[in-house]
Amino acid sequence: MARTKQTARSSHPKIVLARVNDNGNLEDKASTDNEEPVAQPSSKKNRLETSPSATPSLTVQQSELYAHLIDTKYHDVIIIASNGTRIPTHRSILSYYSPRFTEIFRTSKELPVQIYMNDVDTIKAALDYMLFKPDSIVGKELALFKFGAKYNFPKLMENNVSKLEITKSNVVEYVQIAYQYNLEGLKEKCLKVLAENKKEIDVDLWNGLPKNVLVDLIGVLHY
Repeated sequence: MARTKQTARSSHPKIVLARVNDNGNLEDKASTDNEEPVAQPSSKKNRLETSPSATPSLTVQQSELYAHLIDTKYHDVIIIASNGTRIPTHRSILSYYSPRFTEIFRTSKELPVQIYMNDVDTIKAALDYMLFKPDSIVGKELALFKFGAKYNFPKLMENNVSKLEITKSNVVEYVQIAYQYNLEGLKEKCLKVLAENKKEIDVDLWNGLPKNVLVDLIGVLHY
């Protein structure tokens, strides 16, 4: 009896790889799972050019940090404005800028700590300034300067002193603040404006100045 010769079939599935020859025609190449896959060339330069930067820009970092800091989910301070508005924030932020608040938080036993302040717009502007939004002080320099002086925010006062425009119409108000909080830089600016405009300032305003201001002004005038 004639035997029929059978060809054993491979148990591995057949994989057909296609490539294009020099004439632009497709060529088939049979392969099995046992064959090593053909490594495709890669360009390190291309990968570096297309991959996003690992370090975000400073603007992005600040915006992301701002988003985290204004998240009041875990707030531990509530600032209550004079109109009843409640503004949640964090002890770590306030104490970083203000030694006075550091002392308040050190002695406080309640949580969240409740702090009563005045104008809600000034409070919000001060908090925004602390959260990397320096433009928040524009147009509110005097109010924020007073806020910084009252609550001992040295950086807030310093930044606002440099941006205050001292004129003959507001110098009397500013000079009293300067002497009240012993701000030497502001004292010098105010005394200079007073000396330059001594004939144009109302007599009643001169009479309302503290004696120590007048004594220092005399020294400037005779210098």
